[in-house]
Amino acid sequence: MFKTMKYELMKNRVPIFVMLGILAVLECLFLYENYFDFENVGISIVLLILTGGAVSFWILINGLVMFSRDFNNKSGYLVYMTPQPAVKIITAKILTAFFTGVAFMVGYFLLGVLDVQLLISKGHQMAEQMSGNTAKVFESDMASFAQFLDVLLSEKTILSIGKAGFIMIVEVFFILTVAYFAISLSNTLLRGHKLQGLISFVLFIVLCAFFNYIANMVLPDYDFSVMLGEDGVVVNSINLFSAAGIINLVYSVGLGVLAMFGSAYLIENKIDL
Repeated sequence: MFKTMKYELMKNRVPIFVMLGILAVLECLFLYENYFDFENVGISIVLLILTGGAVSFWILINGLVMFSRDFNNKSGYLVYMTPQPAVKIITAKILTAFFTGVAFMVGYFLLGVLDVQLLISKGHQMAEQMSGNTAKVFESDMASFAQFLDVLLSEKTILSIGKAGFIMIVEVFFILTVAYFAISLSNTLLRGHKLQGLISFVLFIVLCAFFNYIANMVLPDYDFSVMLGEDGVVVNSINLFSAAGIINLVYSVGLGVLAMFGSAYLIENKIDL
């Protein structure tokens, strides 16, 4: 499995390095504006936020695109003809996309915390050089930034992020596995068809809608929301370890596992690589 994960990373190394390079350039722009052109520092901040969101979305989508291309490329044939169960290969692909995304988000979060600290530090220095109401307003803005950072790094926020992160892990696993199954099913039914990609997307939407409909009809309510309070982020949801929480999580994980085995079955028995 680890060899397959390494292989997937090697296939994606160029776009990954390109994305990281773009973020590195934007970070250098932020540092320059923060220390030498503070009035325009908002430009680099907005660009970093937008680019970070785009990279996160790309990591998820790229994992699906690479899986779809495997059915039409020689590399896919070589991967699936190895003496390993298809479910093991699919698991490795999903884990690669998942851990790549997690590693990026953790690094991006830590970089954001550092940048906010640098922004606050420079802001205080700028305020000292001002006078009158302008200095008071500027100092007040920096104090608000500092308060937000304290809230973001509070124990309650960290625990809430952990709870939300666990739920997101389950949901991302569910989305990836259902998407893989939709792609496999599309290749089984319409291999080589011009609209195969569109059909895969439609199947994915239909499957997700169907599974969510069953969940709403059968499973206990499981509300989930995130609120930013004065002393930290609070996740308003049923306790993860309550009966309702466990049932909902087991449902998502169970469907994900079934979707993985379904994709593996279609690859081994129905799709001519």
